[in-house]
Amino acid sequence: MAVCMRVDLSRSRNVDEITNFLHNQDLKYEVLDSLFVVIDEEGRWLASGGRRKNVLKGFAVIEEYRSEALTDLILTELIKESYQLGIERLFVFTKAIYAPLFSGFGFQELANTGRSSLLLRSDDGVDGYLEPIAASLPSTGELGAVVMNANPFTLGHQYLAQSAAQAVDHLVVFVVENDESQFSTADRFLLVKKGLAHIPNITVILGSPLIVSAVTFPSYFLKEKETISMEHARIDALVFKNYFVPRLRIRTRFLGEEPLDPSTAIYNLCLAQILPPECEVYILKRLETGGDVISATRVRRLFNEGKLLEIKPYVPEVTYHFLEELYAEHS
Repeated sequence: MAVCMRVDLSRSRNVDEITNFLHNQDLKYEVLDSLFVVIDEEGRWLASGGRRKNVLKGFAVIEEYRSEALTDLILTELIKESYQLGIERLFVFTKAIYAPLFSGFGFQELANTGRSSLLLRSDDGVDGYLEPIAASLPSTGELGAVVMNANPFTLGHQYLAQSAAQAVDHLVVFVVENDESQFSTADRFLLVKKGLAHIPNITVILGSPLIVSAVTFPSYFLKEKETISMEHARIDALVFKNYFVPRLRIRTRFLGEEPLDPSTAIYNLCLAQILPPECEVYILKRLETGGDVISATRVRRLFNEGKLLEIKPYVPEVTYHFLEELYAEHS
């Protein structure tokens, strides 16, 4: 008789076992907060499923048991645990072939690339994220959008937003919500708001799990880096096209040219292929100084090396003062 049990992930042997189990199912293990598996009488793992914050992932069932509804046992435990922790909005990333297994548990499919699927379980659905954003934007005119991590906010980010704002009636700047960046979401959001405060037709919005996040970038179950980048871009682009474009009336998405990072270049390409005609895509040439493309990566490197004066040509005054104070605090 099969039994569903929680696995102790503090033991390295168990982490090795789930890593191997997923690998055998052509999946990749990523760090989890909790993991449940279904085992048989002999202790053999038949199925797995886990959670990282509000994202359920790591679902796999060995081939001969895929008709046994073992995922139902795991989902029941994960949903119960999530609600006990106060997590009421749950996302699932899974292979597209597994997506139908989640519909009976109240999950709505948001995007499907044919290879991967993103689903959401929430009382208020996607509108719970989008309604407050829509209420903060103008109800008329042509709207455009820029999405930036701004880690940290540079003159390049400022130039992209300024140029985009000149091309539309109103521009929405989404700041990626991700505290795994070197600089916190709160700090990055504040720098962007201050750095763009002089442009009247820009609204800066804190991103949600639905834009360029651990939720919309399903890297855990793919192995090849190029494929990972392509799948990430497809999921993210489809969610933006299916929900942000119609609900927020966004007609143009502005991107910065990416001559340095191949993954971001692939992402730009996918957005350009998927978003039109509902949402046009414009790629703007990156701002340069002294013959160098302005890059947040370069700014982080100089900051970490303590070369504050060398940062000045790359960032607005508000960012420089922030970095200067931050460096002083940690010196």
